[in-house]
Amino acid sequence: MDQSRLSDYLALIKQHINTQEILLEYHSKVEAMVEIILSKDLINYPKDQLHNYLWVVSDLVIKAKELNEGLLGTLLNITSSIIKSEAPSFECWAE
Repeated sequence: MDQSRLSDYLALIKQHINTQEILLEYHSKVEAMVEIILSKDLINYPKDQLHNYLWVVSDLVIKAKELNEGLLGTLLNITSSIIKSEAPSFECWAE
């Protein structure tokens, strides 16, 4: 396999890692917000503050979903291109 193709794969893997790190950050923030909300007595909790927490959680979930969908689309397009070009699979690298 030529060096340019390997560097293309490496760039894709680095992009995927960066995106996964961002998704993990979003999920960690959502988890922290949910823990805060669940640790409170919701009956006596200020309605405006609860609304703000839920708004932030919703926003983070939407961002994570959009990022995930975009990355999935990119990976599917790349997979399709690789299949069409009949490039060697990743499995042959392990040999």
